[in-house]
Amino acid sequence: GSCRPLLRPAHAAPYGPWLTVLSDPDLNLIAPDIALALSLQANDQSTLHTRVVQQLTLASGNQPLMIALEDLHWADKSSLDLLRVVAREARRLPIFLVATYRNDELKRRDHLYSMLPLLVRESRADRIDLPRLDEPATARIVAQHYALPDLEGKLLTRHVYERSQGNPRYVGEILLALQDANLILQSGSEWTVNPALFTTDLFPVPMLIRHVIESRLALLSQLARKLIDIASICGIQINLELWRDLSGLDEAGFVEVSGQVLASHFIDEVPGTADLQFRHAIVRETLYRPARTHTSPPAGGRIP
Repeated sequence: GSCRPLLRPAHAAPYGPWLTVLSDPDLNLIAPDIALALSLQANDQSTLHTRVVQQLTLASGNQPLMIALEDLHWADKSSLDLLRVVAREARRLPIFLVATYRNDELKRRDHLYSMLPLLVRESRADRIDLPRLDEPATARIVAQHYALPDLEGKLLTRHVYERSQGNPRYVGEILLALQDANLILQSGSEWTVNPALFTTDLFPVPMLIRHVIESRLALLSQLARKLIDIASICGIQINLELWRDLSGLDEAGFVEVSGQVLASHFIDEVPGTADLQFRHAIVRETLYRPARTHTSPPAGGRIP
């Protein structure tokens, strides 16, 4: 089951990810009444929790279960309350419970922010922090997929890493987009990089990445969105004074709205300086350039 981003998280459907999990056809084969436990929506929350735990106990007695709940930074409070109960009980049952969330999207007002310490302590959960890929790891991904001459492999890695900053999803989508645009070419078992990749900055943002970024941008207020658009004009590195001057806001207004932008984690502070920078170059490219149709260049050619 997974959670979905909403402009107003308080309006999320109660128990959304759990309804998906408990409605799974395979789960209902081994515990036919399991979906009923949640669909009844008991007025007494503790009664509802008890019903779900009873049904999961029955189901896991017939067959061990793995339950995955994704993107809990978007979860509603009722879903997290149920997770807290199930996580405690899962310690004594053949249930492998996996819950994922994004650190960089977790905000103080989110329900998960205050509940996370309780979840970890009460369930004795193992926490696994997944850092961003570094450049050597990105190079290994490139090498696994493309048999390139050493220099071309290094240049391609640098290009991909600078735009993705180690985000695994971005790395994969950028590489696929480069292939689709004939900027990474295959001839038999050999690969080569189109020189146009290194002589133009007009390569478009892959559509899936653009959709992911724009869906997150939609969560910003109108003023914050305007301010981050202005930041994209400044470049990857953002001079704070220039950004404030271009914003047209007074000091108090700029501090408030820029704080909202920084809380979105699109832009980070640069340690040791007063400057800021976009966390991913590809975020800045999404903001700076409108979506457009891309025409693939011929082999060895340049992108018009």
